[in-house]
Amino acid sequence: MKRVFLFSGWLLISQLVFAQKKSLPECSSIETQLSEIDNSFDNLMTKFKTTKKSSIFDQWNSDFSICGEKGTVQQIKGFPEFSFEFSGENYNGVKSEFDSLFVHVGKQVYAFYKATHDYSIIEEDDGKSIRFYEKGKGTTLSGKSIWVKVRYKDLLTGSELYSVLLVFEYIKPK
Repeated sequence: MKRVFLFSGWLLISQLVFAQKKSLPECSSIETQLSEIDNSFDNLMTKFKTTKKSSIFDQWNSDFSICGEKGTVQQIKGFPEFSFEFSGENYNGVKSEFDSLFVHVGKQVYAFYKATHDYSIIEEDDGKSIRFYEKGKGTTLSGKSIWVKVRYKDLLTGSELYSVLLVFEYIKPK
């Protein structure tokens, strides 16, 4: 009986330690963070990277956070990308709650960038995206692009996994 009790206690504690998830953030306002990133678009890698995350990819952790989530900075084909992911791996929530966070963050990004950026909404098989791009430049010529995405599937496994991403891309104008 003592062994069963000890095993049950160990099982409960290990689940609490290893499987703890946070509630999705409310993100009341991200205007200050958007402003800081916007002022540093051409300097994303040097301003926001802190520790090397991956030796395979040029990927770095960041101490800078939006809605309590720390970002990741990486180089993709020589261009910096700064991203924040609210994934079902780390957050509790059902599809409708992730959809609500997507809409809420999208509205805040729109409010901040509406004077300088146009946007397009893209429906995808595994979710949807809002892409913000500089006015008058179109999606292919925009140096500063912002994506707000909601996904319903893990891209690698195809299994159900909800996530909201906020991604800042800077492609240096030629």
